[in-house]
Amino acid sequence: MLRRSLIKGGLALLFIFLLFSCSSKKKPIGLMGEALQKVPPPEEIYNQGLLLYSKKKYSKALEKFELLKKRYPLNRFTILADLKIGDIHFARKEYLEAISAYEEFVKLRPRDEMAPYALFRLGECYRVQVKSPERDLTYLKKAKEYYTKILERFPRSEYAGEARKRLHYIKEFMARHELVVGMFYYRLRKYRAALGRFRGIVENYSDTAAYYKALYYMGMCYMYLGEREASERAFLTLLEGFQGGEYSLKAMKILEREFGYSREAFRPVVRMEVKGEEFFKEEKGKEKVKMVKKIEKAKRPTGKRRKKKTRVRKRGPVTIEAKKVESYRAKNMVVFTGDVIVRQGDLFLYASRVEAYLGKGGKGIKRLRALGNVRIIQGERFGRCEEADYYSGEGIIVLKGNPQVWYGESTIAGDRIVIDLTKNTAEVESRERVKAVIYPEEVEAR
Repeated sequence: MLRRSLIKGGLALLFIFLLFSCSSKKKPIGLMGEALQKVPPPEEIYNQGLLLYSKKKYSKALEKFELLKKRYPLNRFTILADLKIGDIHFARKEYLEAISAYEEFVKLRPRDEMAPYALFRLGECYRVQVKSPERDLTYLKKAKEYYTKILERFPRSEYAGEARKRLHYIKEFMARHELVVGMFYYRLRKYRAALGRFRGIVENYSDTAAYYKALYYMGMCYMYLGEREASERAFLTLLEGFQGGEYSLKAMKILEREFGYSREAFRPVVRMEVKGEEFFKEEKGKEKVKMVKKIEKAKRPTGKRRKKKTRVRKRGPVTIEAKKVESYRAKNMVVFTGDVIVRQGDLFLYASRVEAYLGKGGKGIKRLRALGNVRIIQGERFGRCEEADYYSGEGIIVLKGNPQVWYGESTIAGDRIVIDLTKNTAEVESRERVKAVIYPEEVEAR
């Protein structure tokens, strides 16, 4: 009996052993079994996630990057996966999650070569959430901190240039915010409160488009508050160089009407009417020369069938003021240097140097080339760049060298901006081949 029971027990143990040995071939169990599962290499997982991200399959891509972090926490591709997780949340407009991902990366790898990218994206997360100057600017101030960190820690990074552009944009935006608040108080006739806002712009944002408007309304506030001396100083400051466009003209009228100034006192320059060959008759011993020249009429279109004529509004004569003028007859060119001011109608152009290219025999201006700290003002439109070509006959201005244009609440920037004054449109081109057309009241993207 004992022998039979032992045989039965042995058979039972053998059956259990065979059962588990067969099942282990199909599926590993326990912690050791889980580790034995076959996992793709980190590069393959990262590439799979990257492919899904490029196809905008963000949920599946997120799963791949999370798997990579779990399986290979110390691998180089895991570092890139951290950034891609932030990019996915940014694309979904889940800015809080994106901020968390980027901040974790910067905290763990503050000196990594991808740290400037993470800082830049952190700035973008905060910047894009502020849509209007009327809103609270707390997020914009936070974005400013991250862009500044890029310039401080990684000044030679490829993102340093973009960070500078964003900082200038933020400065313009903050100035517009102060201007909106100031105008709100001004319309309510709370001149003391409005004055504080306008004075803040003049003191802290003198290199923005809002500066001239703020300076004008600062003078108006002083005048309404009975502080005539301070008002007079504000208007006279605005007239220095006549860089404020329409606000300079308004200030001039107020100084004439309220303070007894003579209009001739504002422009102590010599006038010289020039036609054709007279461009090359230089007058020595004069520090400033003013040139007035009418633009030649556009040629009629050629072709078998004449198109119906369309009336083109004349822009009037071109006026150029400068400290020094030089003529080059062989090149049909006149060069103006020293605080050059070009005006045609309501358009003002300021530059360190302006080259006027003439037609045959010195007749008509074909093109004006402005160089050095170029600024263009026309009503509410303000532009700035390092170089500009003005085709006065066609009403076309081409801005180059870090060009930027502001119109009301709209701002555009790129490598090259073409403004058509006749159609009142602007086209911007950048390295990414992005183009935009701006109208006075709205922006349309192509």
